[in-house]
Amino acid sequence: MSKVIQFLGYVPLVADTEKLGDKIVTLRRMLGIRQEDLARQLGVDPTTLARWERNESEPLPELRSRVEAFLKSNSPDKRKKTNL
Repeated sequence: MSKVIQFLGYVPLVADTEKLGDKIVTLRRMLGIRQEDLARQLGVDPTTLARWERNESEPLPELRSRVEAFLKSNSPDKRKKTNL
């Protein structure tokens, strides 16, 4: 959990949407991860991740499971209210 969240006691960047791309961007920024680094971690090209984040395309099923695992494993407990 980031120091900002610990200090504030809540998550200031709330994805107020159900769109997967917005959830990815919010969590990536909250964690301070560069787009290129997350793309490498997920095993995709950075331009592919950028399209997902802009909600221009959706990951294929096998890649979607990696994205969902990233979201789930990196979501702080306090984010339960934000649907991330």
